[in-house]
Amino acid sequence: MLNAKIIIRNAEAPWVVFLHGFGGSSDTWLKQTEAYSQRYNLMLINFHHPEDEKLSLTVETFCAQIAETMAYHGVSQAHMVSISSGSLVALAFASFYPEKVRAMVLAGGMLSFNFLTTFLLTAARLLQHIVPYMMMYRFFAYIIMPKNNHKKSREIFAREAMKLGHVEFCRWVSFISLLKNNKSFIQNINSLAKEMPLLYIMGAEDHLFKHAVIKDITRLKDATVQVIPKCGHVCSIEKADIFNQISLEFFALSEDPEIS
Repeated sequence: MLNAKIIIRNAEAPWVVFLHGFGGSSDTWLKQTEAYSQRYNLMLINFHHPEDEKLSLTVETFCAQIAETMAYHGVSQAHMVSISSGSLVALAFASFYPEKVRAMVLAGGMLSFNFLTTFLLTAARLLQHIVPYMMMYRFFAYIIMPKNNHKKSREIFAREAMKLGHVEFCRWVSFISLLKNNKSFIQNINSLAKEMPLLYIMGAEDHLFKHAVIKDITRLKDATVQVIPKCGHVCSIEKADIFNQISLEFFALSEDPEIS
């Protein structure tokens, strides 16, 4: 089971589960908790296990841990919000446990990898035992978020990544390589009898992932994309108010009239 922060509005409120990105933590959602907790109960899951050096990650077992964490806290079904590589986790989870997912928001989402993102991931795998992981993490963060208005996002993720440790960094470099092979996950989601609304929210300045999402969004039958102007990869931090408004309105529209 994974560690999670729980914020309860009331027993009858619907749930939102937050899935952070590589190197992040539940603290990367601080700009969402106040706005979301006015309507929802919140579960902010922490993915990383820096204290457990023997833990290996597979997609199936990791998604099972998310399901176990939800069950432990009495959450049978929830909306899901993810950021960056957490969007790959969200797709896999929705594929394995569609009955637990109502709708999903994928911020700074990853849907397919272009040449540059594939190169960066390969470089990380080749250099992970040679170059200090924080030097590599900061370099990759700068490549993904290079502009001055992206600085705060870079700093927040670098601060959280310092808690990882080398073993956990290497574990997640390998895990993302597994997650990016998502063809079967997409096929499973598309074959569902029920509708599962998905919204990708991308920053206009997300030069690594935005174009791939816009190009490949038709691969997911119930998915749409919305782009926030003058915003980088981590739109949930950089343009938090706009992100919160868009995502909360999306979830409200996706809910049953009786719940809304």
